[in-house]
Amino acid sequence: MDIQLDNLDFYYLRLIDETGQFQEIDLRKELAVNENQLEREMLQQPSKYVYWTSVLERIRLFQDNAELEMEVLMGELDKEAREVLEKPTKDSVEGYIRRTEKYQNQKRKCNYYEYLVRRLNFIVKAFEQRKDMLQSYGKQKANEKVYGQGAGTRQEQEELLYSFDQNKIPRILPEDE
Repeated sequence: MDIQLDNLDFYYLRLIDETGQFQEIDLRKELAVNENQLEREMLQQPSKYVYWTSVLERIRLFQDNAELEMEVLMGELDKEAREVLEKPTKDSVEGYIRRTEKYQNQKRKCNYYEYLVRRLNFIVKAFEQRKDMLQSYGKQKANEKVYGQGAGTRQEQEELLYSFDQNKIPRILPEDE
């Protein structure tokens, strides 16, 4: 099965405010963690999370307004259909409404905001996962500092295995045994 998509670059978002100003955002950079500046990343995480939840809530507001516009339009089109149709029934009125260009345009607008809300929900969840990862990684780094700067890590253990020399091992038992 072939699925046609207009764009496979899901990492970039372009946010446009009411004045027409826009900001392009690379989600890979937004979600990236600089291991060398872990404390800074942890301090910036709450503001990033608040920013994206605020964007999500703003889009939800737009979605709610679009759905309200749809309800008003449905009422107007219902009235129009009952005046135009010879013998209006529930199904014929609904069919009339769905065929109008006004309804279809408003439905597209509602679908678009629904898509944006779903997409932003995934972005917000990614920032929640980022928070969890930062906490886990920070704890892991703190444990490494407490317990010998990471002594006993897998890499060091492998190095010990490969540099093992029998002649250089100190004997624990007395020589005469």
